[in-house]
Amino acid sequence: MTLFKMPVDHPRLTSKFDPKRLHPVLKIVRMHAGVDLINTKVAKAPIFATAAGTVRLVKTTKDGYGKYIIITHSINGQKYESVYAHLDSFVVKQGQRVAQGERIGTMGNTGIGTGIHLHFEIHKGSYAFSNYKYPNAIDPWPLIQPMKMQVSSAGVDLIKKWEGFRADAYLCPAKVFTIGYGTTKWPNGVAVKKGDKITQAEARSLLEQQVNEHASAIFDYVKIDLTQAQFDALASFCYNLGKHILGKDKALTNYINAKDWANVTRVMQLYNKVGGKVSQGLVNRRKDEVALFLNGLEEEKVYSSGSLKAEHDITRESAARRKIIVEAAIAAGYNTVWREKLEDGTITADDVDALATGTLIKNHKK
Repeated sequence: MTLFKMPVDHPRLTSKFDPKRLHPVLKIVRMHAGVDLINTKVAKAPIFATAAGTVRLVKTTKDGYGKYIIITHSINGQKYESVYAHLDSFVVKQGQRVAQGERIGTMGNTGIGTGIHLHFEIHKGSYAFSNYKYPNAIDPWPLIQPMKMQVSSAGVDLIKKWEGFRADAYLCPAKVFTIGYGTTKWPNGVAVKKGDKITQAEARSLLEQQVNEHASAIFDYVKIDLTQAQFDALASFCYNLGKHILGKDKALTNYINAKDWANVTRVMQLYNKVGGKVSQGLVNRRKDEVALFLNGLEEEKVYSSGSLKAEHDITRESAARRKIIVEAAIAAGYNTVWREKLEDGTITADDVDALATGTLIKNHKK
C-alpha cells in the first residue's frame, strides 16, 4: 500500500502545485498550495482519505475553501495534514478516525472556484497559512500517483555518496544554492537561499521524498520493465540532472526502451560536464551509476531457457556481447536465424563460441 492514496477515482490533474500562480478568480498572484483534480467520469464524485488519520476539522466558509476537511496523519513518525476543499458535502465528523481510501465527502464547487473539482493539499507538519503562503505545503502530485517502483536504500545511499551532506546552503558548480544532499528547493517549492540551514536527519528525510518525486517521471518516458538496480541508477541520474532529463534526451530514452544497454550506458556517461568542462566528480558518479545499471542486468528475468541463462552466466558481459554478435550476424546475412534464436532462447555457450570463430555464420548464412 502506498503512503498516500489518490483521493479521487478516474482522476485528471487540472491545476498544478505552484508557489506563484495568478488566481483565476481573484486575479492576484498567490501560492497554489495544492493540486486541482476532477473525476473524468462523474462530476460530483466521492472523495477519499489519502491516508489513515484523524479528522481535525470539518468546516464551511462562504469564500476560500468553501466546505473543506483537514485530516491529521502520522506516517513513519512524521506528521502530515491533508486538505480537501470546495466539497459539496461531508460524510465525516471532527475527531473521527478514518482509514486510507475511506470516503469522506463529495466533490463540489463551494467557496471560490471555477467549477466542480477537488482542491487537494498535503502539508508536512501542521497546516499553516500566513500572508497567502503555506510554509508547510508540499507538492502532493508525485506522492499520490501510483508508482511502479520506489527508490531502494541502495539508490538513496548512492545519491548520498555523490551529493554529500552540507548543513549550510552553498553555491553548487551550477551556481544554484543547494543544501543537505543536493536539495535546491524546500518542500513548499521555495528555493534554497544563502543562510539556510538543515540537520542531517532533516536532509535524509527530504532526500527520500524528493528523490522519489524525481523518479516518478522515469516511467513517463520508459515503457519497459526495469530491475530495481536499473531504476535506482536512473533515479540517481535524474536527481542530478533533473526529473525530465529522459524527456529531453529522446535518444537515451529510445535506447532504454529498445534495451540497447551498450548505448544507454554510453550516453549516460556523456553527462560529465559543468559549464562545458569535464568534471572528474561527474565522471566518477556516472561510472557508479552505470555500474549499478549494468548490475541490474544480472537481475533481469529475460531467460526463457536454461541454455540462454547458461550462456549469460558464462559471458557476464553478454548484454553488450550479444549486441555485437547480432550486428555481425546481420552483416553476414543470416539475421533471421539469429533473431529466432534470440527470441526463443535457444542460444547456447557453444553457439557463442562458434560464432566467435565464424563457424556459425558460415553454417547458417542465408
